Amino acid sequence: MKKSPDPRNKETKTQVSIFFLSVIVTLIVITFVTVNIGKVAKDQTYSDNAADAGALAAASVMAYAFNYVANVNAGSGDETFKESWKSIEQEYNEHFNHASSRVYTEYTTDSTTSQSQTCQPCSGCSSIVGTAAQKAHEASYNAEQFAKEMDSLIKNGFKEVDENYEEQSGDGVVPSGAQENQALIEAVRARVHDDDKNPSDLYQNALYAGYIYNFSNSGISHRLGKINSKRYSQFLETEITPEALDNCVPKTFSWVDGAARFHSVTAVVCIDDAHSYKLKIAQDDRDTVKQKLEDARQHASNAAEAAGTVPGQWANSPMEGQDAETVFRSASACCGEGCCGIICVEPCGECGCPTCCPDKDLVGETMLAESADPEMTQANNYAEQAKQGLDGEKDQDFDNKDSSEDYIIKHIVDINHNRQVQSTNIQFHMGSPIKGMRGDIDIPTVYPPVQSQATADFSGSGKIESGQASHDSSL
Repeated sequence: MKKSPDPRNKETKTQVSIFFLSVIVTLIVITFVTVNIGKVAKDQTYSDNAADAGALAAASVMAYAFNYVANVNAGSGDETFKESWKSIEQEYNEHFNHASSRVYTEYTTDSTTSQSQTCQPCSGCSSIVGTAAQKAHEASYNAEQFAKEMDSLIKNGFKEVDENYEEQSGDGVVPSGAQENQALIEAVRARVHDDDKNPSDLYQNALYAGYIYNFSNSGISHRLGKINSKRYSQFLETEITPEALDNCVPKTFSWVDGAARFHSVTAVVCIDDAHSYKLKIAQDDRDTVKQKLEDARQHASNAAEAAGTVPGQWANSPMEGQDAETVFRSASACCGEGCCGIICVEPCGECGCPTCCPDKDLVGETMLAESADPEMTQANNYAEQAKQGLDGEKDQDFDNKDSSEDYIIKHIVDINHNRQVQSTNIQFHMGSPIKGMRGDIDIPTVYPPVQSQATADFSGSGKIESGQASHDSSL
């Protein structure tokens, strides 16, 4: 007699089949997840490397740029800002010192000596007044020399030679020095960071280094086929160049591989503008210094005309339209009846020989005391003010290349910059398709995007003002 099947055995077999099926599905899922995690981890490593490499490369170029500025500013060579200003300062001090310490002192001595020549009796009057005339002439000469010193500071300080080897007027010490240092700062700006994006611009080259190293270390090359490799090379040649790059603008290369999977790699490099400079400038700007020097020159010329042989305008003088020297010489030649009006401002006694000219009342003395001397004092005061405006100094920020043109630059204090570079790499890749349970359906897989950001600092121990060229990059 046959035994009937036990229904429990059938149920047991069904349960085992379901169990094994669940195990198989679980293993497939685990395998898929494991593979996905591995690929994502690998992509993340590439992204990390790309961001780090981009930041370090860009920071290295920026460190070079800042070291260049430090050397140009105060390095060991002769063609530096500080050496340039030292030379300018030495030259203008020579002119100021000669004008104030020597020429002005000699003028004062000559003028005082001329005014001290008084004649009481007629006897000897001619020779005494003649001495006054000579000293007035020397005072006039010194006043003119003072004016020439100011002239050298304003213009004609450096002579240019034309094709016939004839000297032409050039700029003076102060404007030439200001122009020289302005040209130097403009050259530095053009080398470090210029909006024109010239190929030698170090800022643009820092962006280029950041982007090119970011892409080169992203693992992109091993994913490309022949066609996409050619596209990638063209992308680098046209879009990743110093002239084409802008700060903090994402650059993306995307492609579809032979299995119809989409991929993209994006790089972003950010560097703060290096436009803003802190400069050490003279207390007074160019126009202020120039005006004070012009005033000093004009007053010195006025003093020379009042004291010496150049005719002036003297409304209150009996010898109207003449200078002190001429009046003294006229008085020296006249000793007799009718001479009092020539020699004395207000003669007393008989109008014969000049027997009574109160102290400082000779016409020539009055011209010196009331006209020439005040003009010369004013000339010296303006010269001192001009020198103080040049010697004094202050720090001031200038945010673009043209803003410093009106000032007298002594050297660079610093570039207003945070000394940092940020580099970001973002990647997206589609995975290989997975077959369905029956093997007739391809299920696409998509890995999550990976992203990495790195910051490099290039401060090092560099100091621009002191010329310490030791900026260095580090993550």
